[in-house]
Amino acid sequence: MIRRLFNVERIYHDELQRQQAMVIISFVVISTVSYFVYAIFFTSTQYAPDSLLGYVLRTGRFGDLTLMVFFILFAILSLYFVRIAKLNIASWTAFIALCFLTIGNTYNSGLFNGFNTMVMMMTILVAGLLLGIKGLYLGFIVTIAGIILALSLRPYILAYPDYIVSGELLAQNNLTDFFAISLSALAVTALVY
Repeated sequence: MIRRLFNVERIYHDELQRQQAMVIISFVVISTVSYFVYAIFFTSTQYAPDSLLGYVLRTGRFGDLTLMVFFILFAILSLYFVRIAKLNIASWTAFIALCFLTIGNTYNSGLFNGFNTMVMMMTILVAGLLLGIKGLYLGFIVTIAGIILALSLRPYILAYPDYIVSGELLAQNNLTDFFAISLSALAVTALVY
């Protein structure tokens, strides 16, 4: 099954198209498997003492589950479009899957640590790989929008009693964090360009 998934020689006769198909397949498979392992098995300070899935089931915050479902749906659609030789559509659906992952990350985190910020920066890199220069610009825009969303949600983190970082403390650093993370996003965009 895995060999069949990665076998694109029968579908694409052009070497560049084969490489693009492999990038899409690799991104979708690696991100989906990584996300499942993280969501099911790993606890973090953000969801302590649960994993993401355990936290969703314990608290009933099904918005997180909805984002997971949309991520999986678009990841599967992307693989489907690769298999029927629609690389452009496959690239866009893989990018949309990544956006759901990014939105889920910012929705939950308030960007309180480096890992959450790194996921935001990956949006730029992967969008550039999947969609070229227009994807790079779009990835930058999505990243800035994600940063603004995360920082605007910081005051509401107080609503989660088991959250390890004080929402008030995070909210005091919004402007500084916005400029620092935005400059990092700009640097990553310039580097990928």
